Amino acid sequence: MIFVRMVTLVFGLLMTRVLSGHFSLKEYGTYSQVMLLTTTISSMTILGMMDGINFFFCREKDEQKRNAYISTIFFLQYLISTIVSITILACTVPISKYFDNESLKSLMIFAAVLPILQNSISLLQIMFIAIGKAKMIAIRNLLVSVVKLLAIVLACYVFDNIAVLLLSQVLMDIIQVIYFFVVLKHKNCKINILRFDKTLIKEILIYCIPMAMFAVIKSLNRDSDKFVISFFTDTETLAVYTNASKLLPFDIVMTSFCTVLLPYITRYIANKKYEMTQVLYKSFLELSYIATTILAIGAVAVAPELMRFLYTEKYASYDFGVYVFIIYILVDVLSVLNITIILSAAGKTKTILFASIGTFFANIFLNIGSFFVFEEVGPALTTLLVTLVQGIVILSLGAREIKTNILKLFDKKYLLFFIFQIICCFLLVSLLRSFAVQKGLPYLVILFGGYGIFAGALFLCNGKRLLKNLRTINKSKVEE
Repeated sequence: MIFVRMVTLVFGLLMTRVLSGHFSLKEYGTYSQVMLLTTTISSMTILGMMDGINFFFCREKDEQKRNAYISTIFFLQYLISTIVSITILACTVPISKYFDNESLKSLMIFAAVLPILQNSISLLQIMFIAIGKAKMIAIRNLLVSVVKLLAIVLACYVFDNIAVLLLSQVLMDIIQVIYFFVVLKHKNCKINILRFDKTLIKEILIYCIPMAMFAVIKSLNRDSDKFVISFFTDTETLAVYTNASKLLPFDIVMTSFCTVLLPYITRYIANKKYEMTQVLYKSFLELSYIATTILAIGAVAVAPELMRFLYTEKYASYDFGVYVFIIYILVDVLSVLNITIILSAAGKTKTILFASIGTFFANIFLNIGSFFVFEEVGPALTTLLVTLVQGIVILSLGAREIKTNILKLFDKKYLLFFIFQIICCFLLVSLLRSFAVQKGLPYLVILFGGYGIFAGALFLCNGKRLLKNLRTINKSKVEE
């Protein structure tokens, strides 16, 4: 499943490469603005319903009552998403003025429709995983990625039009939603938004709204820098910043296991099996930071070459872009700390909300202030700082929930040794890269050679530890 997910993410990067190389900075910047709005609106309107689907679906044993919860959640999701989408369309002119881009006006319909479809897909995927169809989701995502790549090639080289690209995304999302509904119906998971249960609305919102606030805050913490860049700079600068700050698949192991383990941890905590939860979570955490750190720091060592490979020389030629690129790779490393799997499984959604409110307000002021001090790099630095602080808080609260503390979640001796390994390998690869650049070697040789040495050496040194954690995770799942 991780292999399929990796291939899917590679296809995603390939799509970005095609778009970045074909369209001008102005055109790609306009596309980035649409996707920025889509992501923000989606995060604001999902309303914590993904966590709600998992919580109520896994908890409720009665099939009829479970379907009532699911139907009510989808009713609330479609109602709120539709209202927000209509509002977005009504605000087309002021939004275009904010971004100072008249080309955005004709594309606002996509920023209104895509969030509804993407939220639907997110909720339906959670249900598929809950009924044991995680592999089917992985394979579907792979097929969708292939089709999307073909659509992008057509949009670029046949139609040469951003609107065609966005339209193809809408059509593919509609087909996916229909597919999910049909398959779930055959599995006796019936979703009928017209048969929602109004008596369940209060219970659902009490659980979901704090998670919704956390999701909104997390999204704004991640994307508020782009809104600042959009306001103070031009569309072309946003295009470079968007690619430089794009999520890369360094946390592939963490996110894959997080999705699969959430139902198990939810049941462990519900049954007060705290020792089993600690063992499972500690192994998951160590597996995550080993894999994520090796993949990410190796990329930092060859960052200029990697950015050129992913987004073309057109983007790598901007110095601030490379710096932002490196900072966001470090943000990916810190994402290991920002896992709400424990608090979410325990139903402590208010705790998550209060833990993130402080960082949200700090981020608003720091993003603007840091821009005036460090220009385009400033907001990225703010994101890094906020991610670190929030991660420490979330991890500490999660540890307390399973009757332990943050220090006991890590093998401190091994962690220090692992950090020593990272530093040594990073210095070695950096020296080799400098020598290769001076000798004028092709950038692809530098990229794959340097990254291969770094990742290969560290995975080889830590392979036994990774396998040990995998065995512990599999054993915990069997013992359920």
